[in-house]
Amino acid sequence: MPLLRVLGVWFGVAIVIGGTIGAGILRTPGLVMAHVGSPTLAIMVWVVAGLFAMAAAASLAELAAAVPKSGGFYVFAQRALGDGFGFVAGSADWLANCAAVAYVAVAAAEYIGILQPQLASHQPLVASTSIVAIAVLQLAGTRASGRIQEAMSLIKAVAFTALVVALFAAAPVAGPALQQTRPPSFPIVGFALSLQLAIGAYDGWQSGSYFAGEDLNPGRNLPRAFIGGTAIVMAVYVLLNAAVQHVLPAATIAGSPLPISDAASQVLGGRGSSAVTLIAIWSPLTIMSATLLCLTRILHAMGRDGVLPAALGRADRLGTPLAGLVCSTAAALALVQLGGFESVATVASVFMFTGYLSALVSLLVLRRREPDLPRPFRVWGAPWTVLLVIAGYVAIFAGVVAGAPRDAAIGVGVLVAGYAVYRTYVASGLQTRRPR
Repeated sequence: MPLLRVLGVWFGVAIVIGGTIGAGILRTPGLVMAHVGSPTLAIMVWVVAGLFAMAAAASLAELAAAVPKSGGFYVFAQRALGDGFGFVAGSADWLANCAAVAYVAVAAAEYIGILQPQLASHQPLVASTSIVAIAVLQLAGTRASGRIQEAMSLIKAVAFTALVVALFAAAPVAGPALQQTRPPSFPIVGFALSLQLAIGAYDGWQSGSYFAGEDLNPGRNLPRAFIGGTAIVMAVYVLLNAAVQHVLPAATIAGSPLPISDAASQVLGGRGSSAVTLIAIWSPLTIMSATLLCLTRILHAMGRDGVLPAALGRADRLGTPLAGLVCSTAAALALVQLGGFESVATVASVFMFTGYLSALVSLLVLRRREPDLPRPFRVWGAPWTVLLVIAGYVAIFAGVVAGAPRDAAIGVGVLVAGYAVYRTYVASGLQTRRPR
């Protein structure tokens, strides 16, 4: 049974918000402040990173509206670059998102351990339980899962908005001035490092592309969801950083691993810290829900096209790709038990950049090769906007390789092995089923 076309623009906005706002915004502001050494430059970092994410989201909105099929990066790479690149892009995207589910489940378990210390020594069990619970909720079907995601994302947005209002309403805390460890000129290296961190916190703008084939009006809804959702995330991030700067001195922010929690504690005492901890638990859960939904669509698209077993390309009567949900849940649970998330995160980042770059290159290829393809939405300033985003991701990827060459090499090796698997076991079968 095919996927159901029952989703709308609010689901698209919710999946972007739910898939983006998470632990990154709770941990990153202090690192950004430490790198740039200026409250004004710190805000500028979040604005520039938001505009970068907006350009990337607009690029993907054009693709998804022009090729409205569920499956994300695989769909675009397969159409523009061929079955082999599609297989690699889809496999890499699936692996990266499985790692993301495991990572955010462990992050949620860490914060649950703060609220309930008796659970702190059982992080793998708590993380695994949360993954299974979210997966069980998705058995309710596409329509119900969409409503659940909308509700979870709305709660998250309201919680962050309330936190921003509370911080702005509080009196500033006196503290020491930020020590200048660099000349007063523009800190180019620090700004670049901060921008890399902030762009990572915006990751999730691509979430709506996985459901293009289930949208009631993709040409109209998808651009609004991509751009509107990213704009909401950007507003939350910028306002939250400004609110923290209103409460805490720059030196305190720069020296704190969790400046938002520190600011809330100053304003609300112990209740503020508990409130941020609750938000820190809820945020990974919404990301987990969004990412599991995405994972099932990747496998469904690849199963539908025959590059993976056909069972993965079927959905039940409620629109749930059941086999894909089972496989994705099992993979995430295995990664939770594996641990070693620093190395896993680097390898996964190679897979993520593969997906991003494959989609952006696919946009340029399809514009050239299929100029008459109906495009309800066109990204502003293309191709230069798209090339700028590509250059940004290439620069970030280069930084990842320089920082962890061994783990990056493992990621590249897995991609090469994936292509070899495709050539050896998949390509001949596709040629038989789809003669060219």
